[in-house]
Amino acid sequence: MGNDTRGLPSDTVEQLAARLAAQSDLRLPAQLRQQASAPTAADKTRYLTQLITHDPGVFLERHGSELTDAELAHFQSLRGDYEVDFYCKVLEDRTDQLKRSQVAKNRRLAYMARLEADGTYFGEEAMRDRQPALHHQYIGQFQPSGTMGASTQADEPGCQAGNALAQSILRGQEELDLRQRQAAEQQRWDQVEEESDEEDEEEQQQQDNGGQPSAAPPQQQQRETSAQGKPDEAAGVKGQQAAAGGNQAQQEQESEEQADEASRAGEAVAGSVPLISEEEAQDNADTFRDLMRQRFIGGLDSGVDYAAIDADAELDDHWAEEAGRDAEEKYFDD
Repeated sequence: MGNDTRGLPSDTVEQLAARLAAQSDLRLPAQLRQQASAPTAADKTRYLTQLITHDPGVFLERHGSELTDAELAHFQSLRGDYEVDFYCKVLEDRTDQLKRSQVAKNRRLAYMARLEADGTYFGEEAMRDRQPALHHQYIGQFQPSGTMGASTQADEPGCQAGNALAQSILRGQEELDLRQRQAAEQQRWDQVEEESDEEDEEEQQQQDNGGQPSAAPPQQQQRETSAQGKPDEAAGVKGQQAAAGGNQAQQEQESEEQADEASRAGEAVAGSVPLISEEEAQDNADTFRDLMRQRFIGGLDSGVDYAAIDADAELDDHWAEEAGRDAEEKYFDD
């Protein structure tokens, strides 16, 4: 086995052997590893030189991944040997894959820069909607319930005084829905039941009692009354509405009660708010944003057409512009 290495210059062999011999994690054969004293640099260089000279295919198998593109190109003169051909092809394919991966990453970075400039996709509300549990871990648990996004929604076009109450109810319901999603996602992460989820506890108690609700301590009954929306009072209001033909004042009263109930339910899920400094809050926000950016680059955001982004050659212009700006700044700095 082996190949005539007349196409591989001796100085190239020496340079390759010397460079690889200097690596601390160099893969060595058993006879060198098991010798009485630790192998010296000369021992390693001698081993590599003999391997390149007498069995380049095995050399490529063992050490080919450590070669640069220029070093691997030297072995093109040995093509024709089955082992050399095989491992050269493996290494070339691996290099091509790494290059494609880097191109795709650069294009995702360029596309992400556009999204960040737009300010919507990487806005806090949008990121919280995509990853509610992660947002709660770094930001949400330190915010009072219901404060996120209230001002932005109120400022939207068409949000006038006549429907302010409806907007308030909608915000409360959205807050409650988001908190529930966050709890469900956290449950999946930990792979245990959320012991603090009062709805799950109530369902389990009903199953244990044959489908009938069990008696609860006064404090729990009070929380359940808030979470369930005071059914007796709500039913009374609805009855009055039916008798009076849907009196407008009664409808507004019921809407206010619903908004209060949604707000209290959101507060029950949110719990108490830990106090942290402004610096800690900013660090948490930066960490959360960085994690969301990493998720996007890693292809973990559902609903994103990564295949189209990775194939969009026009995104390469972003890096050409970056290189141009860097060169211009360097010119003026010099």
